[in-house]
Amino acid sequence: IYYVRDLADLKTEIDYLLENDMRGKDGEYQLTDAFDRRLQKEDVFTTASVDAWMDCGTIPALLETTGRILDRESDDLRQGTVEDSGIHEPVYVGPGATIKNAVVGPHVSVEEGGTIKNAVVRDSIVFTEGRIENAVLADSVIGRHADARQEVPTINVGDHSQINAGLRS
Repeated sequence: IYYVRDLADLKTEIDYLLENDMRGKDGEYQLTDAFDRRLQKEDVFTTASVDAWMDCGTIPALLETTGRILDRESDDLRQGTVEDSGIHEPVYVGPGATIKNAVVGPHVSVEEGGTIKNAVVRDSIVFTEGRIENAVLADSVIGRHADARQEVPTINVGDHSQINAGLRS
């Protein structure tokens, strides 16, 4: 994992590699070559320890990683508004996020400005300004400014009837 404080300096080196067609042995441009150029200019690099590698390359991996992070965190998980809702921890409610008339969790992250209303949601992520309304969702990712809404049907169920719908255990 690389953390670059001054992206402009690194971009200058990447541009240099591209302009001068400086490719590695495999014919590809190498980010490490740009770092080497920064080292030659006496930039300072440091290392940091990582106690766990958490993959985010697929939706299932992203959801699993989010769940693991939520399990480890305990401070400031609720910064937004929760009203008339059941919360099954851990659940992150970001600044300006709203959960109303819902059952949420475990392992749900609602990012800044996100909304969950009249819904049941578990093991899911709602990104910035995303919205879930009138839905039952699990193992889902709602992108930035995306809406997941479902109209609630009217159901009349007679005696000794059974409807199997909703979350799978």
